[in-house]
Amino acid sequence: MLYSMTGYGENIYEDDDIKITVSLKSLNSKNLDIKIKSNYLIDNQEIAIKNLISKKMIRGKIDCNIFVEEKNEKSKYKINKNVFIDYYEQLKVIGDSIGKNNSECNLFQTIMSLPQTIEPRQTEAAQFIDIITKTTEAAIEKITEFRLQEGKATATVLNGYLNNISNLLQQVPQYEDERIQNVKRRLNQALESTELKIDKERFEAEIIFYLEKYDIQEEKTRLKNHIEYFKQTMDEDFSGKKLGFITQEMGREINTLGSKANHVEIQKLVVQMKDELEKIKEQILNIL
Repeated sequence: MLYSMTGYGENIYEDDDIKITVSLKSLNSKNLDIKIKSNYLIDNQEIAIKNLISKKMIRGKIDCNIFVEEKNEKSKYKINKNVFIDYYEQLKVIGDSIGKNNSECNLFQTIMSLPQTIEPRQTEAAQFIDIITKTTEAAIEKITEFRLQEGKATATVLNGYLNNISNLLQQVPQYEDERIQNVKRRLNQALESTELKIDKERFEAEIIFYLEKYDIQEEKTRLKNHIEYFKQTMDEDFSGKKLGFITQEMGREINTLGSKANHVEIQKLVVQMKDELEKIKEQILNIL
């Protein structure tokens, strides 16, 4: 099955003491790029969480947000003791040097208004790691299901483009007899303009040479086979890169078909095939 690289999944754990929300958002990317943000310190657990995500999500640009809310938390802010003491000592030295003595109360009020004295409280998340892991796993399951549903919709669109190319390919044979007659007529006209005696056997040999040179049967067969192989590959998991390679092969056959066409109506069909192929290329950029 096809999986889209774009998706969103969120899961929430909540009890009387804590609420943990894990959300995952993914966008298309050639490689796996995971970024984790949290309001709690998870440095020691970040690698484990990334490994958990990478096993299931394979590829894409993934943003993981982990929000931990302690319901019994006293304060979301704390005083930075080291910064406070540093400010206090500097202000005392300045006050003494200019002979001005501020009261302790006024000095404290001044320090509390200075930058970095008060900062957000950050608690180590190690105590919640088991819950965070399970909540993350549930969020991964949800985003995977989202990606699968998006992939099914993309498969329907891709099948439509492939069928359009097949229908255009089926219109090519109606012009092939005319191609042969055009080749014969041009050769006849070229020979007649030289006013030379025509060797019938040599003429037939030249006809065969040109027909072999401009024969497009192999290109038609290979393009048809590539289309069938593309459809079969869409049933495989994580086939985005493989589909990209098949699309390249389809492009080669269509280009060769166009260069050999030597017929205006066939060339028109080739242009339409290329248009459908470009639409396919755009879609598979987002396939996992």
